[in-house]
Amino acid sequence: MWASSIAAYAQALDRALNKTLAAASPEITVTGMKFEQGFHFVEIASPWLQQLTATFALLAQFSTRTDEIRLKTDLHVSLAYGFAPDMEEKLRTIAEDLLEGQAIVGDWELRFYERGTENQWFLHGSWTLD
Repeated sequence: MWASSIAAYAQALDRALNKTLAAASPEITVTGMKFEQGFHFVEIASPWLQQLTATFALLAQFSTRTDEIRLKTDLHVSLAYGFAPDMEEKLRTIAEDLLEGQAIVGDWELRFYERGTENQWFLHGSWTLD
């Protein structure tokens, strides 16, 4: 049953992506970097991604869900999290050096993960956004 549920969600995501791509080209804008204690990330803005998630939420209404899919407006790409405090400055410097003067656009990819027990992550699919 679990495998068929995952497949149904992956199919819903595929349908949502195709529908959203048919309406508009993906546009994702990097708006800044944030360095909070224990969490570094790049902020992004994308009405296109928000439409994709809203479409997915409509298509992924299965009986296996116990909660609604939470739509978010604070979009980001995680750079590092859960690290030891003594790594804070080193990780910040690495991020700033790698991203300085660059928009992290290039080739975006949409991935479908499942979080298992003990914070294990399983990749069930990926799609190139072009």
